[in-house]
Amino acid sequence: MSPTLCYKISLHFATIILTVLSILFVPILILTVIIPIIAFRACVQLLRQTLKPSSGKILTPISAYFAADKIHQDKPLCTNLIHISLQGKVEVNSIRKSLIDNVLMKTDDDGNPFYPELQQYLTKYLGFSFWENDPNFSPDNHLRLVIFPGKDSITEDIYIPFFKSCLNSPFERKRSPWEILIIHNFKEPHDHTNDPVTLVTFRVHHALSGGYSTMNFILDVGQVAGTRAVAKFPRIPLWKKILWNLVFIVRAPYESIWSTLKALDSNDLRLPGKKLSSNKSVAISPPIPVQFIKDIKNGLKVSFSSVISEGIAGGIRNYMIENGMSVPRSIHVMTPWPVQDIPAKLGNFLTGVLMEYPIGLDSPTKRAQGIEKNFNAMKYSTIPRTNYLFMSTIGRVFNFMLKPAHHTAIASTIMSNIAGPNEQLIFLTHPITGMTFASGFICKNIGLGFTVLSYNGFLRIICGADTALLPTDQEAAALLSKILGELQNLKNEVTV
Repeated sequence: MSPTLCYKISLHFATIILTVLSILFVPILILTVIIPIIAFRACVQLLRQTLKPSSGKILTPISAYFAADKIHQDKPLCTNLIHISLQGKVEVNSIRKSLIDNVLMKTDDDGNPFYPELQQYLTKYLGFSFWENDPNFSPDNHLRLVIFPGKDSITEDIYIPFFKSCLNSPFERKRSPWEILIIHNFKEPHDHTNDPVTLVTFRVHHALSGGYSTMNFILDVGQVAGTRAVAKFPRIPLWKKILWNLVFIVRAPYESIWSTLKALDSNDLRLPGKKLSSNKSVAISPPIPVQFIKDIKNGLKVSFSSVISEGIAGGIRNYMIENGMSVPRSIHVMTPWPVQDIPAKLGNFLTGVLMEYPIGLDSPTKRAQGIEKNFNAMKYSTIPRTNYLFMSTIGRVFNFMLKPAHHTAIASTIMSNIAGPNEQLIFLTHPITGMTFASGFICKNIGLGFTVLSYNGFLRIICGADTALLPTDQEAAALLSKILGELQNLKNEVTV
């Protein structure tokens, strides 16, 4: 019997046993622990509304999970950054005025603030996270011009240390966890003109908003007309939906346990959390034409996401080989998975799944096809829905019970891919010339992460690594160069 077959049989056997145990004991846990806590949470929510009707709402369960991060302490794990490059010099007062008029003063159909959380801070009440109105709120507390003394032109080399500090710096207490940071005279690394560029960074903690919601918030600040970022989902026939729901209760435990056991990675790029420093090395790719990725996609007959994922998988494989590391059969990647019908307001409308990247395969084409197969299986799997239901349930427990979830990831890396607007947009009369997206690693024991954002026919990949894995930005750039080289390898294969 081959080791691979033996491994699969053992995995199935363990999954069956754990599935039976979960069916027997999880209902008991829900009845004796989870439901009483949820009932107590509802009472606390009602009590707070009664005693202090002017206070903000209790956090939604998924936002409460992110709020268990150390937001106000050093090196929070769940900070999101979206950077937009604007043609010309954009004055702080212009952004400030638009922020007030078009965002802070915006109301819903009932006349209530559309973005109330922007003027509220996070607080805890009887063990749960709430929004609390900021009596000292001022837009100026969240909007600032960043000055680099002695620097007339801000290149990417100068900016990256500041970029890393944005990811690692805590948010101020008793203030909503968001900032708009403005840098004048930014020099795009691949722009050979001398045109002035303003770089605007939106720094938002995940407890306030996820990537797609933050993108829509940015477009509101800039009064941007055009296509909004949306996640795409497969169309499933009605009969399949009915059948899927009928077997959900049987499939869900088995598939979730199978996926979790299979994702127990052990490789040279995965260190225990206690060995990680939480400091980051960073590298940013040049703009990559979306058409370049589409040509590979069409040639291999796989999805856009599979091409990007294989570039990362193959790049990691080649980096490991070059540095004398053992290449595992596969690695698992924590991947945010948005839900359908994302509302326009701020919030978190997503779950996460563990995607398998078969980096042990020799052929780039076979790796891309393997990843495509795994993506398609996940789309029709119970796992995204199960994980969403799990997060929506667990997010209702006490705040202290959520903290361990930020220390127990089993994946090797995290990757987030956002499909941004596909045409050039105008932000307060200034053309947006580029966008990038970066994020923290969510979990303490993940030391490697990748973010991708496409905009107006181009995308950029950001590679971030804990300095315990890749000590310098140059080493992060070396890994990123392997990823770019792998994408070129894929292109060469489809053009032969």
